[in-house]
Amino acid sequence: MEIVLQVFENLLSNAMRYADTAVSVACRTKGKKLLITVADDGKGFNSNALKIATDPFYTTEKKSEGEHFGLGLNISKVLCQRHGGGITLKNQKNGGASITVCFGMRSQK
Repeated sequence: MEIVLQVFENLLSNAMRYADTAVSVACRTKGKKLLITVADDGKGFNSNALKIATDPFYTTEKKSEGEHFGLGLNISKVLCQRHGGGITLKNQKNGGASITVCFGMRSQK
């Protein structure tokens, strides 16, 4: 559960930083997967960022600002992959970005 919380915190932190006014969160299951989507109403990703935003040290901030290191989405991707899932980034039709993470769920006995 700590891993899910770590990933959720990373996604929520990013969404709050880039949102204009709103952030939404949705959780659902699909088969034996848990999906969490965090979306914002900010500018969204440019086409290059959609491809590399989960790379280590990718950030939109200038180096001189130095507050964020560009590791949150990369860590989230790695944690999801280690637990049978992944991460998907996309822009929303009405503006803003959405990030969906997927975790494999263990059977409960």
